[in-house]
Amino acid sequence: MKLSVVIVNYNVKYFLEQCLISVGKAISNIDAEVFVVDNNSVDGSCQMVRDKFPFVNVIENKINTGFSKANNQAIVQSKGEYLLLLNPDTVVEEDTFKKVVDFMDNHPQAGGLGVHMIDGNGKFLPESKRGLPTPAVAFYKIFGLSALFPKSKLFGQYHLGFLDKNKTNEVDVFQWCIYVVEKICVG
Repeated sequence: MKLSVVIVNYNVKYFLEQCLISVGKAISNIDAEVFVVDNNSVDGSCQMVRDKFPFVNVIENKINTGFSKANNQAIVQSKGEYLLLLNPDTVVEEDTFKKVVDFMDNHPQAGGLGVHMIDGNGKFLPESKRGLPTPAVAFYKIFGLSALFPKSKLFGQYHLGFLDKNKTNEVDVFQWCIYVVEKICVG
């Protein structure tokens, strides 16, 4: 198994459906498995997944265990060489998973990979690359210095605005990512 995709859901049935449509297309040429861990939704999410997406492994919690524990429930069952934690409000392009798996295969020193994210209008999302929110970095963001000087190496550390958004860069924080699976769970 090459890729395990884990999606934690809580009452976002319609977003989840769109996400799973895109995930189904993106895994069509990859040896992959998909988990949806539902945190006690009351909107019919689990039944929708069972009815429309038979390829998905559903873990239906009777209480809301929280995001970390829900991810860990699927991680311990996963068999993939790589693990992708995906939010249910995400739509992926058909070649996204192939690209990230190929990148990881070609960069064995990488422990994780974040992606270039865009919003519904095609605009780059600066949270695609983030620096560690140290007290100084948080200060620059809270007091607007990072917005005033986004390309500054000093003030632009939160969203790493000084890095080229169209190139591969090392970053401290991932928003959407694929990991090498080590089966270590915390939370």
